[in-house]
Amino acid sequence: HRCEIEMGTNLEWFQKAIYDITHDKNVVNNLSNIQIALTALNSNQLKYTSSSLNLSNVFDCLNCSNKEQIDLACEVLKTFLKVQDPAAILSQYGIAMLRALNHPNVEVKELVLKELNRAASEPTLSPRLCEERDLLLCVVTCVGHEDNAVARPSIQFLVKLGSTLEGIKSLFSTSMLETLNHVAKLNDINRFRIHEIVVEISAVFQPGLEASRTSGLLDLVLEELKSDDILAVLNTLELITKLALTHHGFQYLESQGVVRHLADKLCGKEEEAFLSFLLFGLVKFFGNVAQLRPQETFQDYPEAMTAIFRAIQEDTDQNFVLVALETFGYVATTTHGKWILHKKGIYMEEIMNRI
Repeated sequence: HRCEIEMGTNLEWFQKAIYDITHDKNVVNNLSNIQIALTALNSNQLKYTSSSLNLSNVFDCLNCSNKEQIDLACEVLKTFLKVQDPAAILSQYGIAMLRALNHPNVEVKELVLKELNRAASEPTLSPRLCEERDLLLCVVTCVGHEDNAVARPSIQFLVKLGSTLEGIKSLFSTSMLETLNHVAKLNDINRFRIHEIVVEISAVFQPGLEASRTSGLLDLVLEELKSDDILAVLNTLELITKLALTHHGFQYLESQGVVRHLADKLCGKEEEAFLSFLLFGLVKFFGNVAQLRPQETFQDYPEAMTAIFRAIQEDTDQNFVLVALETFGYVATTTHGKWILHKKGIYMEEIMNRI
């Protein structure tokens, strides 16, 4: 009973303090008092107080140019929101969150993206999130933000959302695709951020891959492998390795001739001047693939595995030899892989000699 009285008293104080924010010129002082008072609450009191308050006035405190006020409002909102149910936050503060996501201040954007990621972590909320079309479009725009503290959680959110069937439909709708393409065209960094989202969603499950393929976005990722930009090719190799480590992803890459194209590149050392820079990425790609499916890799791409093996025998670049050795180390981490290497007796002898 005493606990209930305490909670009631606390709530009344917070209600008055938040009410005063809109009627008092000294907003910073009020926010500071709220922040201090919050530290005195235990977890149960905080939960009860947070769910009983209307925080719209605190969100309104973000609409100013006073840095101290914005920072304090952010801290207060963070503390209140982290104990609330994500579904309740969306219902009650969806419009305020959209406004905050358009705020020029990085910390304000971070606050909203953190809550959106919390909501997206609950698959049951996916249909609810998909209703917030303007909010989703704004998150896509945030992928193109110059600050990684904004771009990274935006990517994470879209990947989480795209890991559900409802999310896929929403993400690959016409308006979303237009915004994704617009962000991708802004610069190279943004282009690869969008590529990352597409590959991550494609790797989750077959419907994600199908949606990415149908939208044309997955083709744009694979087109990068034909680029003259060595960094673009290396970044793409790193991205598609994740896709190659899934059964449906590897099948797709094979069906598009991507794995064959990479195997041919690996074997054509003399043909391309910049191939020496690519070798590390190519070797790592086949190392990862061979770890997952050793028999098929040695059987279907023997020339690629022979090229890696030859590097161990002949290459003078010690760094490259180490990467090649590491590749066979990947293969040997599984029983099946060890058996395949054992069957290639000469491989094992030479590898042990170099070690």
